[in-house]
Amino acid sequence: MLFVRESCKKERVFKIFVSTYQEKVFRLISLFINNQDECAELTSDVFFSLWRKREELERADDLDNYVFTETRNKVLNVLRDQKVNTMDMS
Repeated sequence: MLFVRESCKKERVFKIFVSTYQEKVFRLISLFINNQDECAELTSDVFFSLWRKREELERADDLDNYVFTETRNKVLNVLRDQKVNTMDMS
């Protein structure tokens, strides 16, 4: 029972975290990706990735920097993949 309570507590804290950073992450992504649907999907991907890394996230010294770095890396991966796909089509 204690594990269930701790898990629910972490999920609530993460929801607050998402609501705090979601708009910032979306705006950062939209600087590089013009499609709003793709920005929304990539924003979800960033938070899914952060949820999987929540143990590291809890130990992060600078949360803003951690979120920025995760977002930047996701955007760079997408842009790289788009470039590779474009090159394959030529």
